[in-house]
Amino acid sequence: MNINLYDRVRGSLIGGAIGDALGYPIEFMSLKAIKQKYGDKGYINYQEFNNLGKTVISDDTQMTLFTANGLLNYITRITITNGFHWKTLIEIITLAYEDWLKTQVGIDNYYYNDPFKCWIRDIKELNVRRAPGNTCISALQSLKCGKVENDSKGCGGVMRVAPIGLLAAVDMQSTIKDYYGKEIQRREWDATQVARLGGDSAAITHKHPLGYLPAAFLADLIFHILMSEVSLTFSVLENYIVSVYSDIWKEYETDRDRKALKVLWAMIEKAISLATCHDVSEEIAIRQLGEGWTGDEALAIAIYCMMKHPDSFEKAVIAAVNHDGDSDSTGAICGNLMGAIVGYEAIPSRFTKDLELKDLILEIADDIVRGSSPDDKEWKTKYIDKMPYLEEPKSLFGHTIKRNRKYNIEPRALRAYEARKLIWQISSYNSDRDNGKIWYQLALKVYDTEDFDPIKPLEYHQMKDDPYDLFLLSGRKSQAAWYYGYVDPQYSPKNNNRVFKLNLYCFENKSPIIAVRKDGYGHIENELRAGLMAYYDKPLMNKYPGWNFYMIDPSTVDVCYAVFTNQLEKEFALEIAHLWNDGTLHRIYQLIY
Repeated sequence: MNINLYDRVRGSLIGGAIGDALGYPIEFMSLKAIKQKYGDKGYINYQEFNNLGKTVISDDTQMTLFTANGLLNYITRITITNGFHWKTLIEIITLAYEDWLKTQVGIDNYYYNDPFKCWIRDIKELNVRRAPGNTCISALQSLKCGKVENDSKGCGGVMRVAPIGLLAAVDMQSTIKDYYGKEIQRREWDATQVARLGGDSAAITHKHPLGYLPAAFLADLIFHILMSEVSLTFSVLENYIVSVYSDIWKEYETDRDRKALKVLWAMIEKAISLATCHDVSEEIAIRQLGEGWTGDEALAIAIYCMMKHPDSFEKAVIAAVNHDGDSDSTGAICGNLMGAIVGYEAIPSRFTKDLELKDLILEIADDIVRGSSPDDKEWKTKYIDKMPYLEEPKSLFGHTIKRNRKYNIEPRALRAYEARKLIWQISSYNSDRDNGKIWYQLALKVYDTEDFDPIKPLEYHQMKDDPYDLFLLSGRKSQAAWYYGYVDPQYSPKNNNRVFKLNLYCFENKSPIIAVRKDGYGHIENELRAGLMAYYDKPLMNKYPGWNFYMIDPSTVDVCYAVFTNQLEKEFALEIAHLWNDGTLHRIYQLIY
């Protein structure tokens, strides 16, 4: 990891909050009014405090923190499930924004489900309204209907996405331990992916390209800054800006996006040009770029201030807030950029000393750097215990597994849910052999753990005209095998009867033993279709009279796969059980036909 990375992540997140806090008291004031109230230099020091003596942050920092919490929720789940997840990253970020909305409208009056709770939602200071953008509120509320329809190019999308660039850069330069203790790279990113995620995160609420493309630009630019191994001079920053433009051009290919991107790029080029004009004052330069209410204007003003003062956090951020317009958003964006450039330790202490939620912001920044640690008690408390399930997961045995409220990522339930997801994905495979290999891989990835075993014996009734599929599993303690059983809905041409088929998939180097008992008249045809051989054990057969025993024959098929078939007659009953290591039989299938 780059020696400056930890400091830069802290600097960027706290820097954004500082710019936000400086700009918030003067957000709706003209520059003339600002100077009349605070002096000719404008608002250069905190002068507005709450009853605790802290200068407060606005909705900009609130939503930035929820973006970060959503990202950390996601990487925690990815680590726990060894790469599997039923929600995309953008979906979980959306859930985090819905959580932020709850802090603004009141939880009691909120109508959404509570699937992914962000732990910071319990922070008192975040449950206050600090002039939230109307677009953010209305868009998130409209998700109740499943679709957001607006054409907003407001800056409410860009001011909140800095954590995306931070996390991506850290992922590229860090390793973590997975759920099984293996050290792995956190995640691989390329710049276009970072840009896309930044843009998509903004597009949750802002549907105009000039609302989400500046967010793509900011996330990617921060990513470039943190990945840099050279001094961040004016020329280096200019090259990164050009590279970001190229990344976004590649990623956004529609005519509408390209047209808007040209407008954004013209604004950014103008900002860079103005930064080199020594005969143009900051006041006039910023006025030429706009007031920062739209995404392109806000980003252009922040980039101008960064390029004007690439080595001074103080000068850049003060310039970014003292203008007509959206001072807190331009200040926040500039603070994110400058903090990433200079690092936390280079930020003047007067800006950090009395900042509201300083410790929380630094804590989130530190969590971004250290990554998911499921075995870490502190991490578990914040990113696991605080977040319930998306839905009650169904086990492979057809009943609901109860949530463990104390530790909500209950491994058995989570693996069962992920197994179902993968089961759906293999339905396109044609041959039993192919299916066997896929199931084997699935078993190794999802279920190869010490703690997974059936909860109780299963009874399953099969009706003639109502065929069911059944997915079953026995864990390591019972020789680790999958079972997949069903009745073929096609009638046999010989005697108008149906065929029961059981597929067996087991872990490598395992030899599960299954027991079969038939009652009533049944015509046995091709019973040992593939991979099974009779298992004769006199004490076992004496202990369980009427049962026949079988095991995998590795000499005839892949060790992971075998098939048992039995043609069924009317009034036929079939029971299949698994022999556990302790010598007991556990019924896994009972068919009454």
